[in-house]
Amino acid sequence: MPLESSVLSENNIRKIRSWVETCSENHIGCLTGRDANFFPARLLQIGNPDTNYDLRLIESSGTSFMSTLDKSAPPKYMALSYCWPTPDDTHKLLTTTQETLPGLMLDITSDSLPKAFRDAVRLAQALDIQYVWIDSLCIIQADEQDWQTESSKMAEIFSNAYLTVIAAAGVSCHVGFLERDATRPWCSVPIPDSNSTFAGGSFCLRYRRHRGSEKMAQIKHGRWITRSWTYQEERLARRVLMFGENKFFFDCRTMERIEGTDRCKPRPDWVDTIREKTGDNDFDPPIRTNTGQIYKRRTPYNHWQTLCSHYSRRVLTYADDKLPAISGMAKHIAKKVDSDYLAGLWREHLLQDLLWHTIDGGKRPDNFRTSHYQYRAPTWSWASKDGHLSWPDMRFFSSSESTAYCEILDAQTDLAGLDPYGAVVGGHIKVSGRVIEVEIGLGDVTPKPWVIQSGGLTTATIRPDITGVESGIRVGKKYHALLIANWQIQEAKLPIPRGLLLEKTDGSRSDGLDEFERVGIFIVYSDIATGHPSPLSAWTSSGARTIAIL
Repeated sequence: MPLESSVLSENNIRKIRSWVETCSENHIGCLTGRDANFFPARLLQIGNPDTNYDLRLIESSGTSFMSTLDKSAPPKYMALSYCWPTPDDTHKLLTTTQETLPGLMLDITSDSLPKAFRDAVRLAQALDIQYVWIDSLCIIQADEQDWQTESSKMAEIFSNAYLTVIAAAGVSCHVGFLERDATRPWCSVPIPDSNSTFAGGSFCLRYRRHRGSEKMAQIKHGRWITRSWTYQEERLARRVLMFGENKFFFDCRTMERIEGTDRCKPRPDWVDTIREKTGDNDFDPPIRTNTGQIYKRRTPYNHWQTLCSHYSRRVLTYADDKLPAISGMAKHIAKKVDSDYLAGLWREHLLQDLLWHTIDGGKRPDNFRTSHYQYRAPTWSWASKDGHLSWPDMRFFSSSESTAYCEILDAQTDLAGLDPYGAVVGGHIKVSGRVIEVEIGLGDVTPKPWVIQSGGLTTATIRPDITGVESGIRVGKKYHALLIANWQIQEAKLPIPRGLLLEKTDGSRSDGLDEFERVGIFIVYSDIATGHPSPLSAWTSSGARTIAIL
């Protein structure tokens, strides 16, 4: 069917209402975990359009708001996911500060709002949603205490919103999302019946860019899909109405729908990753393969690594937001695992989590908000670097062939604020294992990789955490290699030993342990690849020692 020329046409509003109400009333999975008593600390209250919207900011704990609560039908609020302007243009954005808060609680003129905010207000009115949550207005900016408190509630804010609206096509909130190009060509193609006569039905053909799914074609040119904060906003949301260049899409935790068609399809299984579902189904039993090996199904830990890998492709305006911008998803994962969260890793899965590596080069974070946050995470955490992440898939295993070569004795992080899943200002792990001093060389393939050499033979290849001129890895420089474990990552293949490449610091500790920082990982070659009689002999012949990694 042809698209409506107006996004807020009667047909479109009727359709959106139907989608949202069907989800709200019939989708059990979308209702699980909802807290009807939760409200963000502040909300934008929307009045009557005949009185110039009568916008104002309210405190959800205030008497006037509390008096409106109806336990049988609690107030609904809509959350907006959008792109902030670039730092140079942020001053043009209306924000709540300690100075502007009193005035905004009295009245907000529609004209003072950027276009995306005005569109959110118009949409909320059309859907009879009385409250809207927008971070720049509902969090007090430049107030560290309020930011710490409210940013730690992101999981609750988006998962409890009646509807999350995503302005996915624009470059910033100064671009609206309710305008569309109504002149785009389309045509109606008649459908013949079995007797080759026209029965009155038709197809509607419209042009779209080629880019995977129709949704991706509609949003790939916007900034929203590149931003780190927006990543968790979509995934935490109970139901999403996303506006692309010329079309809108509706996703809940159960179904996916597209403007212009009545067809729908079920959501992919990754949605369950942060869905508040618990029980035995979260940890499915392993599969025994034809070769007798065991292949474990994906667990929340595996899903977390996948989420972090996708998240690492996104960019931040302020580098010190790396952990806070994913803290909401970490909070949900924590409900599904019995484990402490350690700056992006999990204590009960730490050996596997430590073996992250960057793809196509990583770099040190830059563009800090303040000098206080220049330290972002311990070097053993992926959050200490920028760059696309990956982990080896170690779900194949054999008890006789998979071996751990070290033991984590202690792991701690020092929080920067109130959120246990947010920023940190320090951290360490104490490891007992086989650590040897190694020589670094260059491999003989193109591009030349860094390698570990022992007795004149190459025993392992290195994947540095940072590449390029600032990598810091140098031939002739002293490094140490901590052997972590020997894991099966592919059926019918030999287990591959892996470990951490470390550099000793000049620091001293009260417990007398040597301090190291991580600079990469290494992968030990098989006997066949190197001709080495025993590539692990340099480690297995050394005694275990205890070290601290910062």
